[in-house]
Parts: sequence; structure tokens; C-alpha cells
Amino acid sequence: MFGEPARAISRNVVVIAVGFLPLLLAPLVPYKTVGMFMAGILAVSGMGTLLILPALLRVLERRLFAPKQVMGVKCNCAACLASATAAVLLVAVNLHQYLAVRWTTLTWISIVAIPLLAFGCGLMSRREKCRLVEQAEEKSQEENENEQA
Repeated sequence: MFGEPARAISRNVVVIAVGFLPLLLAPLVPYKTVGMFMAGILAVSGMGTLLILPALLRVLERRLFAPKQVMGVKCNCAACLASATAAVLLVAVNLHQYLAVRWTTLTWISIVAIPLLAFGCGLMSRREKCRLVEQAEEKSQEENENEQA
């Protein structure tokens, strides 16, 4: 995380945050306030990205990025849960806008499709093939522990 990605994130934060600083020279106070807040928000979010994101990746690495493969099939319930939660939260955040404007066909399709896709993902990761992989991994770990003892 602290190689090229950190350099790219840092450069992006500096460029965008500095891009709002010319608003500080505006004659109107609201422009100055917006410029200061946006530059501050971007700087804080950039630092948070550089400090919190690697920590979260380290803690959740086994759950999110350890797919078990069986004949080209990936089995990872935690990734399904995380993506479904993010999708549902995205819809919930945007529902306020839909209520203010109007409900369209795309709104109804997304409200139905997202839970169905999340449910399908969960079912796919609980297949018999996935259980066999987990059992085989547990068995190989036990054998490795017995050999080391």
C-alpha cells in the first residue's frame, strides 16, 4: 500500500485540495468558506485513506481477499456480504433523491435486482463445492500442524 498506490493517492489529494485553495482569494465569504472546507475535507480524507485503508485491508484480508477456487469457481461469503451491504446502502442513500424527483422503471428494477443478486451470490458461495474446499483446507492445516509437532 505504501508503494505506488500511496504515491498516486498523495498526488491526487494534493492536486485536488490545492485546486480549491484559489477560492480563498475570492471576494465573497461563502466562496472562501467553501474553498477552505473542501481543501480541508480532501486533505483529511486523503490522510484517512493512507492510514485507515491499509489497516482495514490488513484486518479483513482473510475474509475479503482469500477466495477458495474449485475448478474456476470462487467461494467467498464475506465478499458477497460486503458487496451486498454496499449496494443496499447505495440504494438507501439515493432513495431520498428518488422520493424528491419520482420513481422510474430503473428505480424499481434496481430495488428488485440488488437483493436478488446479493441472495444469488450468497447461495453460490454456499454450494457443496465450496464446503468441500473448506474441509480440504482444514484437513491440510491439521496435517501440517501434526507434522510440525
